[in-house]
Amino acid sequence: MQSLWCLVAGIIVLALGLPANGNAAYITFAALYGFASGAYVSLLPAQMAQISKVEQIGVRVGVTFACTSFAGLIGNPIAGAIVDAENGSYWGLNVFAGVMLMTGAFMFTFTRMYIADWQILKRV
Repeated sequence: MQSLWCLVAGIIVLALGLPANGNAAYITFAALYGFASGAYVSLLPAQMAQISKVEQIGVRVGVTFACTSFAGLIGNPIAGAIVDAENGSYWGLNVFAGVMLMTGAFMFTFTRMYIADWQILKRV
């Protein structure tokens, strides 16, 4: 589910975010992207809890969020630099965000397949 919703969010950014033009398009994009991104962001702690012993859940979730916090720290300056380089246009930022979401979906899928010994239907 994590990789599916990350992929959906990437498609929404590239398919709706790039050509968005006008209030209706922006509102539709915001609603759909909010739904998709909320799904993949909120699934992470649940997945960590599912694969961890009860005594390890807090540590694992804490370490995971500590590692992902660096993306939050450097993401905004990168976004600002991209928008500044595009003279205020968000086209480059949409492409960057969409490509990063697609890369994340690929990495989720690759990791799952690696852990499952490259078997699609194997339960992990």
